[in-house]
Amino acid sequence: MRRWIAAILVLLLAGCSAKSGNTASMQGAANGYLYDSYESVAAAPMPAMEAPMMDSAKSMDYGARDDLSSGVTQEEKVIKNGSVSLESDNFDQDLERIKGVATGLGGYVESARVEQSGLRWFYGVMRVPKDSFEKAKEELENTGSLIRSSESSQNATSEYYDTLGRLEIKKVEQERTNLMRERATAIEDILYLEQRLGEITADIEVMEARLANIDSLASYSVITVDLEEVQRVGVRVLDGDSLGLRIKKSFLNSVDATGRFFQGAAISFASVSIQLAIILLIVAFGIVFFKKYKRKEMQN
Repeated sequence: MRRWIAAILVLLLAGCSAKSGNTASMQGAANGYLYDSYESVAAAPMPAMEAPMMDSAKSMDYGARDDLSSGVTQEEKVIKNGSVSLESDNFDQDLERIKGVATGLGGYVESARVEQSGLRWFYGVMRVPKDSFEKAKEELENTGSLIRSSESSQNATSEYYDTLGRLEIKKVEQERTNLMRERATAIEDILYLEQRLGEITADIEVMEARLANIDSLASYSVITVDLEEVQRVGVRVLDGDSLGLRIKKSFLNSVDATGRFFQGAAISFASVSIQLAIILLIVAFGIVFFKKYKRKEMQN
């Protein structure tokens, strides 16, 4: 009996020692595996993003700039504006010539109005193709007598393509939100997604309107023209004129301005002559009545 008990104890001790050895070896292997895995992960490069997800990321973040990476040059969006002020002693002829400048170069007159207060005055806005801007402005400056001329330009290329990129992102968001709305079953989810779709649609409309406006302004430049009718065109004093010539021209302009002043005063006086005559009659009757009243007082 004792022998059986001793044999059982020996077997139990052997099993425990084997189990502890196996546990230690498993722990060591596990530690080694963890260490090796950490080293391999740290040394390995980051895994590449899957193709569909990569395409989606591009469309969300860089969709508007794919043409840059492919070497395609973006079309510049430069907005040009010009302003020309003129005076003319042949108003009708110069006005027709101004309108012909726009249509002759493939443009059009966007707005025009003529006002008259004694002499006439024209103000117009014309649109001409961007490549004809300089030629149109030069032809306008040679119509009538030039008073002043100016121009400005704004490069809207960056704003245009930035807005285009954000528009593409919004359209992707619109498609995905619409798909979520179709799959939604809860009332509160449907209401929220419809509200969100309305906000996205409004943003898209604003961006599309801005892009259309930039396209229009960049394709057809704007030139504003004002033409003033005068009795006689003034003499232009140029920087290259000699001192004597500059004095002569300035004197002639002064004489012309003085004459126009008195002409304007005469026209203004004529326009209120009836009112002045009535006032003078009232004053005259008042004086006569006052004198008669004084005489009666003196006699009494």
